[in-house]
Amino acid sequence: MGAAPLLDVRDLSISFRTGRGLARVVDGISFAIAPKEIVGLIGESGSGKTMTLMSLIGLIDDPNVVIEGSIRFKGRELVGMKKSALRTMRGNDMSIVFQDPMTALTPVLRIGEQIEEQIRAHEPVGRKAAHRRAMDLLAAMGIADPAAVAERYPHQLSGGMRQRVCIAMALSCRPSLLLADEPTTALDVTVQAQILDLIRHLRMEFGSSIIFVSHDLGVVAEVADRIVVMYGGTIVESGTTEDLFVSPSHPYSQALKASILPLSGVRPKRLWSIPGGPPSPLMTAASGCAFAPRCQHRFDACSERPPLSGAGAHLVACHLVSGRRQADEASSPERRP
Repeated sequence: MGAAPLLDVRDLSISFRTGRGLARVVDGISFAIAPKEIVGLIGESGSGKTMTLMSLIGLIDDPNVVIEGSIRFKGRELVGMKKSALRTMRGNDMSIVFQDPMTALTPVLRIGEQIEEQIRAHEPVGRKAAHRRAMDLLAAMGIADPAAVAERYPHQLSGGMRQRVCIAMALSCRPSLLLADEPTTALDVTVQAQILDLIRHLRMEFGSSIIFVSHDLGVVAEVADRIVVMYGGTIVESGTTEDLFVSPSHPYSQALKASILPLSGVRPKRLWSIPGGPPSPLMTAASGCAFAPRCQHRFDACSERPPLSGAGAHLVACHLVSGRRQADEASSPERRP
């Protein structure tokens, strides 16, 4: 990336003090987001995706949480920032769309009131100006009759309409970064496609960067420029969407791809499933590769945690891949005596 990143995360770790010890849900991850870039964050439930988003926007207020590392947004350090400064930034420079729009919206307030409140909380505008912008936002979300929808309560809207309202609210102050936490999981396929089209349009219309969280590799491939794969609180692979689909390198990424029904070729009798389950947060701080207990290719070197490394933008945390890469480099004509 030529320009400075909009978001730069370095060695981020999130742990919780428990009666059984320190539970580490995110373990030393690093990544960056460029302006107007859409990055997909994928992995199984419990891999640390949502906790990563919550830490970025400062919504983890548990007194037992321990956040280490660095989160720099537009050059400002967010780890350790005062709550008042975070509140000013949240909803203004950085916004989030939650997975369940029904619980994200206030049930006793009309839709229009909630969007207008968001605008007036961050900008010195009057009620009429806030109302006009709310109508424009609802129209931009593809809602045919914004005035009628603005007068309704959340329970009077469908799931797809509620999700559009949440996206409109998140974009009400034109944030530079939008965090989307599985915004299509609870929607049917038709509405899901509409939301994905809308997210692609948001970058063009508002110029926002987007982190799109999902456990569905196929959905992320529809919108993301780049994909970051998380497992056990760590990043195991990252690269362009093409890299991750054409030639996934980490055994976990390969297993995720194998679990998707192919659109062409011979239809498999049974989809691949990864044996076992994800590790407990109490165990993620242990040494070694987090995926090793479930990996068919594990060997002695997996007892040590592999670094995230690679050539160019395609990075992989796997001893098997790094060993193969070193062997290829050693046998290349340029390195022969």
